[in-house]
This record gives sequence, C-alpha cells and structure tokens, in this order.
Amino acid sequence: MKSMHETKTILITGATGFLGSNLLKRLIRENYQIILLMRSSSNPERISDVLGKVVRYNADETDLTQIFDNHSIDTILHCATSYGRKEVSPLALLETNLFLPL
Repeated sequence: MKSMHETKTILITGATGFLGSNLLKRLIRENYQIILLMRSSSNPERISDVLGKVVRYNADETDLTQIFDNHSIDTILHCATSYGRKEVSPLALLETNLFLPL
C-alpha cells in the first residue's frame, strides 16, 4: 500500500476530450503519474503539450490486462464517452459507455 507521500498513478480514458484534457493537465501539475488509454484514431491536439509526461496506450491495440500487469494503478478516471454521432452502432455505444468502465 502506498503512503500519503508517494505519487499516485491514475489511468485516464477520454483524455483528448474537453473534460479529460483539463483533468489530465491539472493532475500532471499536481505531480500524479498518468497513464492514458486512448483510441489510436483520437486527435491528441488538446494534450500535445503534455504527451511527453505520460504513459500512453492505444485502446484498440492493447490488451487491458497488459496495462494492469505493467502498472500499479491507484485510480481510474473514465472520461471517454460516445454520443452516437457518425452513425455509431448500438454495440459500439455500449462498449464505450458501459463495458469499458466496468
């Protein structure tokens, strides 16, 4: 168990969106260790200035168990969402909004 003075590791999904990018930058300023889980098709423009300060995994190319095997994660912040735009299938909506956080 980590003491109060040890750095916490946080896994963030949805870090390229408005909410996720702002949380990411704040947590980096507060010296948290950050692991990003993002789609390889995501546009990292909002977070390009901090990508060198985080560990990044592509959700569509990486087995989730690998991330947990490689890192001791204290907290997960699930900021990813799918609004169903661009004619996304109902299954894709469930995978992003329900199954991934579970």
